[in-house]
Amino acid sequence: MIDIHSHILFGVDDGPGDLYETLEMLQQASNEGITEIIATSHSFHPQYNVSAKQVIEQITVLQEQVEINKIPLKIHAGQEVRLVENIVTLVEAKEALTLANSNYLLLELPSSTIPKYTKQMIIALQTKGITPIIAHPERYHYLELEELIKLHEMGCLFQGNISSLNGKYGKDAKNNLILLLRKK
Repeated sequence: MIDIHSHILFGVDDGPGDLYETLEMLQQASNEGITEIIATSHSFHPQYNVSAKQVIEQITVLQEQVEINKIPLKIHAGQEVRLVENIVTLVEAKEALTLANSNYLLLELPSSTIPKYTKQMIIALQTKGITPIIAHPERYHYLELEELIKLHEMGCLFQGNISSLNGKYGKDAKNNLILLLRKK
């Protein structure tokens, strides 16, 4: 099983604070049947902007630690990329990382409103062969289900958070995710 959205890099965003915490998380992931994990720290977010270079450097260290600690897990590079107007340029320059060097980009929308250029940027990414995966769509309370369905019809995929089903992000996020899961 592959975890495509995980904040496992330490000391860089809202993930673990130190290497010890990261190793605990990786061991737990392995215990739960995860065999590969993509490190998707925030990039181009107003609070966090973990560079592609930082991601790659820390993954090198973590993969070494995983081997030393005999945790049967492969770590890949990626980012949870905040939607910005120059996103295509950033992806092409490898300043915004796709998931495990694939043609899939974990795309985070802003927290409070959808920018007017959203559809334009999605089409631009798709023109370059990149499929956007919208991160945790159930948490964008400003989007109606119909708007999410339109994004899906445009070719976007969705990545919901299991913690939304557990109620961590409130009743609305839980209900939104259930509705999205039932739609497909």
